[in-house]
Amino acid sequence: MFAMLPSVPSSRKSGTFFLVATIVVLFFVLYAIPSVWSQEDSTQQEQVQQADLERAKEERRRVLEAEIERLRKEAEEYDEEAQKYNREGDTYQHQVSRLNSEISVIQSQIKQYELLLDQTTQEIERNQDTIAFLENKRQHHARILADLLFEYYIIQEQSFLEIVLLYDSFSDFFDAVQHRVSLQESLNEALREVERLEKEIEREQTELSVKMDEQVLVLGTQSAQQDALGAKRREQQNLLNTARRNEQAAEDEASRARKTIGQILNQIYTLESAGVVTSFGDAYELAKLAERITGVRPAFLLALLKTESSWGRNLGSCYLVDPSTGVGKTKNGTPRSRVMNPTRDVPPFLKITEELGRDPYNTLVSCPHPEYGWGGAMGPAQFIASTWMGQKEELQQILGRPGDPWNVQDAFVASANKLRKYGAATRNEDAEWKAAMVYYAGGGWNNPTYAPYGNRIIQLARQYQADIDILEGG
Repeated sequence: MFAMLPSVPSSRKSGTFFLVATIVVLFFVLYAIPSVWSQEDSTQQEQVQQADLERAKEERRRVLEAEIERLRKEAEEYDEEAQKYNREGDTYQHQVSRLNSEISVIQSQIKQYELLLDQTTQEIERNQDTIAFLENKRQHHARILADLLFEYYIIQEQSFLEIVLLYDSFSDFFDAVQHRVSLQESLNEALREVERLEKEIEREQTELSVKMDEQVLVLGTQSAQQDALGAKRREQQNLLNTARRNEQAAEDEASRARKTIGQILNQIYTLESAGVVTSFGDAYELAKLAERITGVRPAFLLALLKTESSWGRNLGSCYLVDPSTGVGKTKNGTPRSRVMNPTRDVPPFLKITEELGRDPYNTLVSCPHPEYGWGGAMGPAQFIASTWMGQKEELQQILGRPGDPWNVQDAFVASANKLRKYGAATRNEDAEWKAAMVYYAGGGWNNPTYAPYGNRIIQLARQYQADIDILEGG
């Protein structure tokens, strides 16, 4: 059916093979090697770009942290200024209160002297009325006396015969003369009494006038003192108002600096994180919620969850592939063994994801340590599945619903509740260090190899506490 191809001499076969081999080598040199070089160049370029990006982020972080330090000092200076103005204000307030007391005393004294002056004025007016009455009485008596003297003069000028004719008898005449003499003496005595009373009242009037002049002088002096104290009080009040305004202005500036610090802190943490929690403020609010439930200090909880998952940014880089062996793969598809303990954690992991409607083979978990142990930690709090199931019912009672290890709020509360059980609610650094170590290493918490973990958590908690104090204005 087929014609036989002519045979090729062996020498020709060798030449043909050499030609083909040469072509293959040339092809590899011209195409394959440049392709490899191109891939290597691309990888190197990406690495350079990534390094440049990290350097830019680090430089930006240094700039922001320097600005935070400047603003922190500025806030402290404004705090000191506000305290200084507060002390000044308290001093002025004390002076105003003291002057108010002195003014009240003088006002009381002025009222007393005004009453005394009014009484003296009334006494003078009454004496003036009495003097006028006595003067009228004296003038009346003087007129009667003048009339009597005139009659006496007339009698003295009458002749004996005229006298006899005027009276029926000498006895009547002498009675009339005696009566007029007696009346004259009585009138003289009355006039002397009136004059005595007038002199006494005038003397009293003089004394009252002197007394009134003294009272008027005292009132004038006290009024002048009151005016001087009032002016001084107004001066102190103005100084007090100025001090209080300056105090408020300093407090406002300190508050503005702290607000700016909070905004810069959020920039720093946003720079570090592109996960569920995008700012320090958001993470702090979640930590405060967990604190109200568990009593665990927010700064400590933030430090631990920042270390564990950067508050939800780092949820792991591995996927479960084979539930029977726990073998998995990385996000870029590289096979990894020990991704999840097949007997301890895979069954509860499958149950958790099923209840939450998650694909267990498309849900990120932590990768294992390159040299030992298992991966499989879930969510922002990095719980392994068996540990999560151990507090599932308790969390449901706390939350009022089933907990979700990938829900950042649930993760904060679950982590705080676990730390509470390990003694962190005492809010003592030693207890918090131990709780962090148990959280990380379980029964091997006191292994010196793991100590840097707890030390790092405590150091970071101190930093966050300082940031919280700034945000809270402390």
